[in-house]
Amino acid sequence: MTTYTHISNISYWGLASLTEQLFVLDEEFISNGLVLDHLKLCEKVTKFNSGGLDFLTDQTEEAIENDDIELADRLSEKLQTNFPCRAEAVFLRSRLARLDGRAGNDALILAEQAFELDPRYTPPFDFLRAHYRRVKQTDKIEQLCERILALGPCLSRTHRSEVLTTLADLRMSVGKYEQAADHYAEILRMAVPEDELDEDGLPLPQMANAFNAAESSRRAGRSVPIGIWKKIITQFEEFPAHSGTPNMTANLCQAIHIAYAMVGDVSTAKENLRKAIKAVETINDLETVFSVRDYRFVNRDEFKASTEDLLAALDRGELWDGMKLPTNTAT
Repeated sequence: MTTYTHISNISYWGLASLTEQLFVLDEEFISNGLVLDHLKLCEKVTKFNSGGLDFLTDQTEEAIENDDIELADRLSEKLQTNFPCRAEAVFLRSRLARLDGRAGNDALILAEQAFELDPRYTPPFDFLRAHYRRVKQTDKIEQLCERILALGPCLSRTHRSEVLTTLADLRMSVGKYEQAADHYAEILRMAVPEDELDEDGLPLPQMANAFNAAESSRRAGRSVPIGIWKKIITQFEEFPAHSGTPNMTANLCQAIHIAYAMVGDVSTAKENLRKAIKAVETINDLETVFSVRDYRFVNRDEFKASTEDLLAALDRGELWDGMKLPTNTAT
């Protein structure tokens, strides 16, 4: 047995006995069927690796990183020839088409084709969602979400919840409150204990889901028991809302003012709106914050202006959307 050393590692080299001619393969053994089958398998594996999707994916990343147009063209042709009906390959072609902006609508068309091939494959959906949001075609995003949700049992619980959240937030932003409320209610029903904590072990998802369900129901004109709002307030007060990022603090404080107002504590509602303004003033003007009033991300100045409008509404004894507060709490 021969070994080789590298620093402090000692490993066995399986070919040593052959290279040093301690053993030799008989010519008849080489022609053995088992050996030939093994050689053919090795050849196929090597060929697959050099032309397989994993390899082409790595090459695509290299072409994009290096802005290599020639490599991109060769890769696009190979992907189209070898994997014409694979969603992953079609979307790689979409990414390559965007490399220097030379392809016009090709990138968008290819992304749409990839999505149709496999709606469960998330990269095309993420790209299309961002594109349609940018060009303000929210109806297209709704169609994408509905297409995924129509897969029913084929979707994992987590994936379905994520798509429902996207669709619910979108419909809240365009005033489709009835549909949004139904989506948030389903998200609540689907939730399991591990969904209720974020990566830091904090109950942010649980609090957000409960708030979204209550607020969408309120905007839809449905009755929300005061006990629901009180429970949300309890979750908020137990959550370190003021120790996170300024963006998170601003968002949470703007949101929770609704719950406080709905239980008659307008003073605390105003206090949280002032905290939201103070927090958002500390962020860069290039950053965005999720606005609960609009249910979309807005820039710093827009968030501050909208929060000041929320404060002014409380001074009038109502929420910004005209819902009147109990007359004895408008202080």
